[in-house]
Amino acid sequence: IRKINQWHMEFILSINQHPFVKSVRTKGIIMAIEVQTKEKTHYLNKLSEVIEKYFLERDILLRPLGNVLYVAPPVCIQAVEMRRIYTTITEFLDGLSAYKLS
Repeated sequence: IRKINQWHMEFILSINQHPFVKSVRTKGIIMAIEVQTKEKTHYLNKLSEVIEKYFLERDILLRPLGNVLYVAPPVCIQAVEMRRIYTTITEFLDGLSAYKLS
């Protein structure tokens, strides 16, 4: 759990200033990334559908609640798997300009 939290903290430093990251937080193994959109932050924010589709197409199961992307990996996750998730999140954020969200 400490190792996953450490990985999350390091990843947060790399994305915290991203133009589409409104806020990011972590508690234990859970990390939440609030994505900046034109809509308010809400469970029914339409970005949820985009997040779900994007990550499922890449065989990554994440829990979007509206425009908040939750990462809750199993405690047995390996570093290489976590890096793949972080890389995919970064690619997702970098591609959001195509959706005209802000």
